Amino acid sequence: MTTTPVDPVASLTGALVEANDQLLALYELVALSTDSLDEERAVAGLLARAAEVARVDGLELRTAPSHRHGLLDPKTSLTTVEVAGPNADERVTLAASRLRGSFGTSDTKLLTAIATMAVGVIRTSRLHRDGVAQAVVRSEHDTASTLAQDALPRGELEVSGLTVAARTLPASSAGGDLYTWRAGGGVVDFVVGDVSGKGLPAAVMMSNVVAAANAAFLHDDLQAERAVGVLAQIDRWLGERLSDAARFVTVVAVSVDVDRSIATIANAGHSPVVVMRADRTVEHVRPGAPPVGVLPLDELPHTRIHLSVGDRIVIGSDGFTEQSDPSGGFFGEDRFVDTVCTATGAREAVDRLFDAVDAHAAGQTQSDDRTIVVIERTDGSTC
Repeated sequence: MTTTPVDPVASLTGALVEANDQLLALYELVALSTDSLDEERAVAGLLARAAEVARVDGLELRTAPSHRHGLLDPKTSLTTVEVAGPNADERVTLAASRLRGSFGTSDTKLLTAIATMAVGVIRTSRLHRDGVAQAVVRSEHDTASTLAQDALPRGELEVSGLTVAARTLPASSAGGDLYTWRAGGGVVDFVVGDVSGKGLPAAVMMSNVVAAANAAFLHDDLQAERAVGVLAQIDRWLGERLSDAARFVTVVAVSVDVDRSIATIANAGHSPVVVMRADRTVEHVRPGAPPVGVLPLDELPHTRIHLSVGDRIVIGSDGFTEQSDPSGGFFGEDRFVDTVCTATGAREAVDRLFDAVDAHAAGQTQSDDRTIVVIERTDGSTC
């Protein structure tokens, strides 16, 4: 029996031709692109064009047992390759079919490249899909946050005999700090509060507290001490809801009878609340009841004070006092009082406080929402 000798030149030439064909196929493969970010369409388009480049009759990409891209004829010659999938714990299989001829090493390499490229298309499509979903959520979050913040009063309160300055700065796009007011019949009612937690849930609850406070201002059945009545109504309407939601809100209600220069303060868990006299002496108004949503407010102690010209009621939130510096030190209540007490006028007190806490933070992230309301008794002249 004789054997035909192998022509080394012919074998080398065949190998070079095969390698050149593979290289050209790879160039064509790299040049492929998809005009769709939909996973199904993008992968289907890639496989259709890749089948022509690889000179196969069908390609099927299997990303999961029940998820397949492409179609194969079971009567044809088949081969498969496996590559890493879009996720760390996922494997992807590419199956190829050919009506005539078998598959060689060069085919396997080319199919592996096609499978890897398909995984890249899947990953891009999923990133796009997730990015769009996140963008929608962010947009809805921002819209809801804006609507919640719109519950707060706009502009300044103008009442003869009082100067009121207020500002709030949420720690994120939405916050749980609140303030609102209403003037009528020679009396000005104020509510300042801080809902537990941060972000959109706190902001939504904050808008509910503002709505409850605004409704309480109009209630006909308030007690003789209006601040106590307002706080009692807020607790009656929202206390159980807050408790069911595992939240609470610190609230301070202030009612100022401008004609009589009398202020009544009812404090449910809020701090800091201070009365600063014109001579710079300071009186702290400590909470007389727990926050709304912790326990029913059956009893509401209150503080009744006379306001002379130059006296101020200052209500802040713990976003000031608990702001830390780079070493972890808090801004603190003493610094809060000193900053506001030494300012000339209510508006300057607000500006100086925000500047002082920013300087203290020295670039540290804002730890919580910051809200300040300053109510100053004036002589009634234009400021």
